[in-house]
Amino acid sequence: TRRSSDLRLTTNSSLQVRRLSAVPYSREGADFQYHSLVLAGTTKLCRHLGEVASMQAASLYLAPVAFSAPYDQLREDTVPLRTQSLMAFLSDPTRLIANPGLGAGVRPDTAVVARLASHWRDRAEASPLNNYIVRRRVATPRGVLLSYPGTRQHQPGEPALQPWYQHALELPGRLVVAAPALDPGGAGYVVTVSQAVSQGNASLVARQEAAVVSVDFTLGYFYKIMNDSVPGGGCSSPGTRCFLLERGGGWPLLGACCSP
Repeated sequence: TRRSSDLRLTTNSSLQVRRLSAVPYSREGADFQYHSLVLAGTTKLCRHLGEVASMQAASLYLAPVAFSAPYDQLREDTVPLRTQSLMAFLSDPTRLIANPGLGAGVRPDTAVVARLASHWRDRAEASPLNNYIVRRRVATPRGVLLSYPGTRQHQPGEPALQPWYQHALELPGRLVVAAPALDPGGAGYVVTVSQAVSQGNASLVARQEAAVVSVDFTLGYFYKIMNDSVPGGGCSSPGTRCFLLERGGGWPLLGACCSP
């Protein structure tokens, strides 16, 4: 979400009031929490597909590339104190708190992706597909990763090196389906669908990818999507078997819910 306050500057000479531009910021704790603090946060926790999660807030993860000194970020002895300073800097509406060591562009990226948190929360409450969507996420090239529901990041590292991220960049504007993978949160096998999002004028030839958005479906539900997309339910017909091939020749999805 975005909140702003109108700032006014008054000069003694002319007594003219000039309206300054609004300062956008994200409310840490209301919209998102740092991933390692979700379980100890103030939001209500519940069980979501085999994992303890917060349905009230998204979780923020900053990859090593998001820091000016990536190696220092991996030191466990500085994590608690540094996490507090990071969240204070990212959620500061006054912009007076000094940068605790984040790279250029990380704060604007966080402010932009954090606006998705309330949208995801509303969709989860109203959508009947909530029991089949394991998580929603968005990642930026600067190492900012926001995911919902709010959980601890099980696979620390660089989101930009994951197949769902790289394949989406290779095929901008298209939905990319990754091969099934075992969910580290306990949801069984999941299928990730991702798409690259461009910034600026999408008609430009040399456009820049601003982020990659993705969603994890349970394997059984994704097979239902594939089956329903075939006219007449052909995949359910006796003697018929449907499968999905990736461009590299692999089999992301087989018929009969992926039995070999």
